[in-house]
Amino acid sequence: MKVLEFETKIIINKPVEAVFQFLSKQENHKHIFKANIECRQITEGPMRVGAEVVNTASFLGSKMKEHFEIIAFEENKQIRKKTLPNSTHPSEDCFTLRALNPNETEVSIYLIAWPTGILKHLLFLVKPLFIRQVKQDMKGFKAYLEGLG
Repeated sequence: MKVLEFETKIIINKPVEAVFQFLSKQENHKHIFKANIECRQITEGPMRVGAEVVNTASFLGSKMKEHFEIIAFEENKQIRKKTLPNSTHPSEDCFTLRALNPNETEVSIYLIAWPTGILKHLLFLVKPLFIRQVKQDMKGFKAYLEGLG
């Protein structure tokens, strides 16, 4: 099975608690990835293991709907989610945070997807575009979060 797997890191000049608080609100994920059109949590209460979230995104002109379950949630350390069966493409992603000092946080994002349809046949073309976009998105995420008061 063809797979798209990628990991990158960025340092954000904010305390780990502030970065984690931002990431733990699914609605904020539209400010992280340019492809995201709508992001929301569909279960009641705070984000936690077992919570479900949905993202509507567009990549290379293809609209995607991803329905995720939170599978790991460690305050100020990690948020990991995986798609549920009714998603466009099976995938997982994981944000891992590490405080470098009181005002700097290293954020690592790990993504893995198993493209379906035509994308699985074009993976050799899609993967470098995807990686470039995620790296740009991480720079934008850093600028956005650092720009918040």
